[in-house]
Parts: sequence; structure tokens; C-alpha cells
Amino acid sequence: MQGIFDSNTAAKPAVEASGTNGAIGLQASSDTGTAIGASGRIGISTSSKNGVGIAAYNIGQGMGVRATSDDGWGVNAQSKTGIGVLGVSDQNVGVQGICQEGDNFGVSGTGANAGIAAFNLNNSNAAYLASVCCAAWFTGGVTVTGKLLKGGGGFRIDHPMDPDKKFLSHSFVESPDMKNVYDGTVTADKKGMAVIQLPKWFDSINSDFRYQLTAIGGSAPDLHISQEIKNNRFTVAGGKPGMKICWQVTGIRKDKWAEANRITVEENKNPNEHGYYLHPELYHAIHKGIANLRHKPVETSNHSGSE
Repeated sequence: MQGIFDSNTAAKPAVEASGTNGAIGLQASSDTGTAIGASGRIGISTSSKNGVGIAAYNIGQGMGVRATSDDGWGVNAQSKTGIGVLGVSDQNVGVQGICQEGDNFGVSGTGANAGIAAFNLNNSNAAYLASVCCAAWFTGGVTVTGKLLKGGGGFRIDHPMDPDKKFLSHSFVESPDMKNVYDGTVTADKKGMAVIQLPKWFDSINSDFRYQLTAIGGSAPDLHISQEIKNNRFTVAGGKPGMKICWQVTGIRKDKWAEANRITVEENKNPNEHGYYLHPELYHAIHKGIANLRHKPVETSNHSGSE
């Protein structure tokens, strides 16, 4: 059954409630149905000065908050010092927002620390979107099943020699191909030869091989690849007995995902994006960002529960 349900087509709230001095403005619970159902131009609109605009908890298999709207806001919640919307679910979805048409968003959040913060009850994974530091901050691993396009990238760690005060960063190695890099060292036998054994899955994901060899400790003008990769191994010859040899092999990915999703090295912009840039600040055109075309900001509102 439903806890509270009301609808209104006039310019006044269907349900209005307020609480002061730490009290709760509106509280409803339901064991099997909907705790609060509201329809109108704005489904639910709340404000809080020092608490939570909307807090919804679900210990079953449903959702903490679910709101839909045809032309307004599903949920509009504002909080000055707390949380605008807090959704907690043990088994399903904390907050669900749906926008089927137009340039608006299913969920839009604005905050001085982060626009949207998401946490997992079962581990330490967290995501902060529109964060103070950057567009997104992830605590924990990140899995991307599709393509990941970026202006640049690398790793950043606490500096091994001064972890208290410094970071250490390296750039990724990149190429126009879906290239894999493998390397290692091997010691030549009495005949100046060596067999390099590659992983058993090597042939199944790589093609178009390239080789590099470097002799350590002396010259080896005859050092060469005597047998190319076959059955996940290749052979080096022409070295000196006992010589240490560094090798490198690169291959182009040929797995099913790579074959179906080859990188387009050069790509034309859409006609409506001509004169707009991924990094407009570098072209002295700060207002000409492609992001401004593709992701129009949602209009904000100061609606409160007193409307």
C-alpha cells in the first residue's frame, strides 16, 4: 500500500510540510508499495538549511527514490550545508532519474565539493562527479567496456623518494595502432642462440609483429632473428656464447573486440561543430568548446517546498 499520495494541477503544492530545529518536515513509510507519490509540474521539491532535502531508505528490493517528470523536475532538492538528495538501498537502486527527451538529464547535481557523490555499501569504492579537483574522481578500480578517448594520460603515485611532499607521474605510451608491447632479456647459449617463449595466448591476440634486439656487454654485428614468431616463440641467433640480449616485440591486436572497434586515426568533426574545439582554451576560444554543444547545462531553480 501507499504511505502518502496526492496530485495537483493548480499552482500550489500537492503536499506541503516543514520542520524546524532539527525536526522532520515530511516522513512516510510503506512496507510493500510507495511511501510518497506526488505528481504535478514538479513532482517533489524540498529545501533544507542544515540537514537533508530528501532522505529515502529501502531495505527491500525496490528503490530509495524514483521520480519522473514530463517537462519539469523529477526531484528538486536543495540543501545549504547537508545533502540535497540521499538515496540508500540495500539490494537495488539508491536513486533513479529518467529523462527521455531533450537536452536535460536524468540526474543533475550541483555542489561545492562534488555535483554527485556515489558510494558502495559493500566496499570502499566511490565516485565523485563534477568534483573540486576534476570532472571525476574515482576511488577504486574503473572498468570501461567501450572506447576511452582522452587528450593524454599516465600514472601518478606518491613519489617513492619523497612520498610526503611529492607526486611522480609518467605518460602513457601511445600509437595510432592498437599496439601491444612485450620485452625481456635472454642469455645466448654456446652457439650464440636463444629461444624466447611468449605467453600461450600471444598468437591469439596479436599480429603484424615488429622486433628489436640489443646486445649487452659487447658488440654482436650478426645478432638477428633466425626464426620469426610461430607457436608463441621466436629464435635469436648470431650472438656470442653467454651474451645477455634484450629483446622487444610489438604486435597489433586482433582479438574480436579490437577487430570490431578499430581506432579512427583521423575523423571529421560534425558540420555544427566546425570552429569548436575539445580544448578551446588552447585556441583562445574559451566559449567555443564542443562540450558546450553536446552537453548543454540544465537550468537550475530555487523552487522550495513552500511553492
